[in-house]
Amino acid sequence: MTKQANLYLKINQFGHSRSSAMKDENNRLAYQYYPNIKSEIYLYGAHRAKVEKPWVTLRHLHHVMFEINLVLEGCQTATLDKTIYEQKACDLILIPPMRQHEYKVGSLKPLQYFVMHVQVDDPTFLHLMNEACDVFYPNGGELNLLILPDVQAIMELLQINATKISLLSKLCELMDKLERYFLKQRIERTTVVETLPIQIAKKIEALVAVQLGDEEIPGNWFEGIADTMGFSLRHCHRVFQKTYHMAPRDYLAAIRQQEAMHLLLNSDESIEWISRRVGYSNVQSFIRQFSKWTSLTPGGFRKKKATETIYLTPFELR
Repeated sequence: MTKQANLYLKINQFGHSRSSAMKDENNRLAYQYYPNIKSEIYLYGAHRAKVEKPWVTLRHLHHVMFEINLVLEGCQTATLDKTIYEQKACDLILIPPMRQHEYKVGSLKPLQYFVMHVQVDDPTFLHLMNEACDVFYPNGGELNLLILPDVQAIMELLQINATKISLLSKLCELMDKLERYFLKQRIERTTVVETLPIQIAKKIEALVAVQLGDEEIPGNWFEGIADTMGFSLRHCHRVFQKTYHMAPRDYLAAIRQQEAMHLLLNSDESIEWISRRVGYSNVQSFIRQFSKWTSLTPGGFRKKKATETIYLTPFELR
């Protein structure tokens, strides 16, 4: 497996903050002002690997990133939520943020794959992806034909250690194609993009991100979020489920699990400290829940998985 490639881009176009036109006394156009533009793109955890049975990934999600997975050789069984896909050579899988998924080798032959994860601070684009993405794009399909050359080009650029500008230029080109394709696929709507589920997700993330003390996350935590949002509990639950294809409580459980696994593998903190960090005041409750998640105790997970490559998104508030 090649070394993970982490790339970060900031774009900031400076100028006047107004978006307007100014005309001189002869009514001719003198100045045309455009909006300032700032964006961040993060290419994370890109790698290529060749694996055999019984290789399997733990079920996980990426709360701020989308994933592109390409099979190069062999067969991979991908499970997204409760749907199973058999992915073969040149088939693409595109995972929007906050969608639980897992992979395993799908045949007796070795599997070779390439995967990359992209974080972009564009809620409209990510919402569009969640709304219009079909996840599985087999070889020869419309979107597959459109972006497969770009995915392969990015893999090759990473392989030769190309410049950041070259990589990010190709990545932006890929995302532009995705956006245009999803806009074409989406049924035209007159309403604006729903921001409430995004705000709810951030509130849920904050429960884990800022948790460190003796208090456990309260049982009525979602009622508190609904109150701060100014909407009913039922409405908040409905819009979140519709957008992210999971209940709010399942999302909280998923990010607690991932944060716990990330800390166990990437820090020397005690299990007691980690249990408090993810919102458990009783370490025994945390150990029991972690065992349900992974079939291992926290200590057993840390020991058994220490030498394995497990992709986990670092958790941070947006």
